[in-house]
Amino acid sequence: GEPIIMLDDFDLAFGQPMWARDGRTIYWSTGQGTVTNLFGADLDSGELTIRRAPMRGANGQWQLSHDGNFWVFSHSDPARPGNLWAAPREDDGFGPVVKLTDANPWVEEEDVQFGRVESIRWTNSDGGTIEGVLTYPVEFQEGTRYPLIVAIHGGPASADVLRFRGGYSSAQVYAGAGYATLKPNYRGSRNYGNAHRTDIVGDYFTLGYDDIMTGVDYLIAEGIVDEDQMGVLGWSAGGHWSNWILTHTDRFKALTRFD
Repeated sequence: GEPIIMLDDFDLAFGQPMWARDGRTIYWSTGQGTVTNLFGADLDSGELTIRRAPMRGANGQWQLSHDGNFWVFSHSDPARPGNLWAAPREDDGFGPVVKLTDANPWVEEEDVQFGRVESIRWTNSDGGTIEGVLTYPVEFQEGTRYPLIVAIHGGPASADVLRFRGGYSSAQVYAGAGYATLKPNYRGSRNYGNAHRTDIVGDYFTLGYDDIMTGVDYLIAEGIVDEDQMGVLGWSAGGHWSNWILTHTDRFKALTRFD
């Protein structure tokens, strides 16, 4: 048949498409800022419907049940490892969610301390808005300045989101040791539209560097970070920016990179 071009102006990525049972709507999930949301497009009108996920955080691997009445999806947030959840599919969104699996129950059942995690935004030198994920130290106290670790994601077309992290840059490990951690979604990152992702073409290092350092300056100005106790790390492209930082400022006391 004749191909149909839909959503020419949709400025985010497309995930795995899923057909509604009636064959009139196509659904997909994709990152939007520091969370993952579910989207739908009506096949006849081309109208876009944003189905914000029933739980804020990293949601992925969405599937519809065979009868089309239930969503099944994975979910993780900064204090909960990934699990499978289900929710009734309703015209105006989702019904009550039900947890289907219980991976790593000790994290939720035992008295495990976590630092508060939130999305923050700041203004870069060009007047643009940059977003990142900030993890506070455990038992954070207003008015106290804390050492900072800047953890820079790779890609660069990747993004840090509100999910449970247990890998190389586990901010909660640092939070337990009294550090704040900033994970900046600098220009070059996905989840913020094509312009944000491609701005660094032809100027790979300087724009991302500005976005990262203005985020650091924002935390210092907010009274959260001790500017004399800062370190930086990164993987892949984040390692490239770590190397760039090493040769362009002496503000950090320690630096490491991961390939």
